[in-house]
Amino acid sequence: MNTSTSNFESQIDQFEKYTLAKMSLEERQAFETKLLQSPEFHSSFDAFLISRDVINEKIEAGLRDTLKQWQSESKAEPKIVQLSWLKYAAAASIIAVISLVTFQNYRINKIVDSMIATNLPLSETTRGEQQDKISKILADHENKAQDAILELKKIDSMDQNYGKAQSVLAKFYIRQGNCVETLKSYANAHDYGINDVTLGILLCQMKCNKPDADFQKRLDSILADSNNNDYQAAKKINEQVNGFWWKLLR
Repeated sequence: MNTSTSNFESQIDQFEKYTLAKMSLEERQAFETKLLQSPEFHSSFDAFLISRDVINEKIEAGLRDTLKQWQSESKAEPKIVQLSWLKYAAAASIIAVISLVTFQNYRINKIVDSMIATNLPLSETTRGEQQDKISKILADHENKAQDAILELKKIDSMDQNYGKAQSVLAKFYIRQGNCVETLKSYANAHDYGINDVTLGILLCQMKCNKPDADFQKRLDSILADSNNNDYQAAKKINEQVNGFWWKLLR
């Protein structure tokens, strides 16, 4: 990550902490002093506040109609300047909002993908270990997810590798955000990979952005046990889903 992007994220984090009253007294005083002393910092904070208002009021949904209306007003009365500085500022702010939202949405998706890759790896074969049928399929179709899925689905329910195949299929479907097939595969896997099920469902619902009514209950069931192997992952999920940008964008 380059320095400018890092500084941008740091500034956004500062704005969030200030508006959510999560700063200490000293931090708040330093922040307000900077607002007074730095016009550029003040303008950035104003743009952040406008961005929040625009998103919360869902102004972006009607942006195209609004711009068309401004254009028609301008054509109807060409001698009168229809677009005031406020309208220009609003348009510029909306463009800034779109950029900001796109960046934050990209960042959230990358975090979810990273959690899936870290906590639900496709292959568990260690160096020197003899490959079984599943590991061979994964090795033969590395970076070709759809081909690997087709091969795994060919494994019969009577095959001794069936449970593992279904568990790995579930992980593929999680990466695609296909929670219906994820649940089916976990059910078919029976006891194989049973410890992954709760976390897998949580991550799949984060991936497809469709948490169900039991999402928080599943998450809390992991957080209630600090000895759970997925406890640290659940803490990170909890931090994400309760963050400002997740609630705003999801």
